[in-house]
Amino acid sequence: MKYVLVTGGVVSGLGKGVTASSIGLLLKACGLRVTSIKIDPYLNTDAGTMSPFEHGEVFVLDDGGEVDLDLGNYERFLDIKLTQLGGTIGDIESMPFIEALGQFSYRVGPGNFCLIHVSLVPVLNVVGEQKTKPTQHSVRGLRCLGLTPHLLACRSTTVSSSLQALDENVKMKLSQFCHVPKDNIITLYDVSNIWHIPLLLRDQKAHEAIFQVLNLQSIARQPDLEEWTSRAEIADLLHDPVRIAMVGKYTGLSDAYLSVLKVHTNPTPFQYICIYIYICMLF
Repeated sequence: MKYVLVTGGVVSGLGKGVTASSIGLLLKACGLRVTSIKIDPYLNTDAGTMSPFEHGEVFVLDDGGEVDLDLGNYERFLDIKLTQLGGTIGDIESMPFIEALGQFSYRVGPGNFCLIHVSLVPVLNVVGEQKTKPTQHSVRGLRCLGLTPHLLACRSTTVSSSLQALDENVKMKLSQFCHVPKDNIITLYDVSNIWHIPLLLRDQKAHEAIFQVLNLQSIARQPDLEEWTSRAEIADLLHDPVRIAMVGKYTGLSDAYLSVLKVHTNPTPFQYICIYIYICMLF
């Protein structure tokens, strides 16, 4: 059994769920069987009783289970079920899980455990420079807790076409100070729709880096994402929207209705329909 853990650092809301789902989809396209687990540091509470203002919508599974919204991302990307640790590295409520995962990674040994750390590489608009210090501090904190990342997935905003991917000198700097091979540093910049994320990972050979860490080079094949590429291209071509208004209570946070809002990407784009949903509150 091989294990892949996805963690996040610097700030919340970087897209750990989408990243984990995309990695799972990529591995599945390589012919591997993928399962998915979400670890959330909810202490003495559960997703079904939390306010949507606090942690977004409550996603209801087929069996009636009330869970975190990231499991909705898993269902939208994966037909079957990777382990995602919720929250941000440094959160006090995550400490028991991080300690357990650190001991678990030691027990299963090298070649059976791969840690992918999703972090932020912000760009200062004033100087147009990609800053690595937040990621350096995040990885340092992760290593202090007993976990060492094998891959870095660096989130960044698109300032210009030349600042989409990480510069080579930025990768070299991250590699030197985070102790991660340069080829294992992946850029996840803003894209036109999230269906491009698995393609972005494939183009940067993230699957090959994971195979190398897990010693799977001999059994895995190259990913077949032809159908997924077609879906992403179709979603980019939808320009004439059908507008729908929805009356809601928790209108201050879009994540409170994430599954409803995602209807414009799944499955309707594949029916050549573009849907915009507006959430409004009645007084």
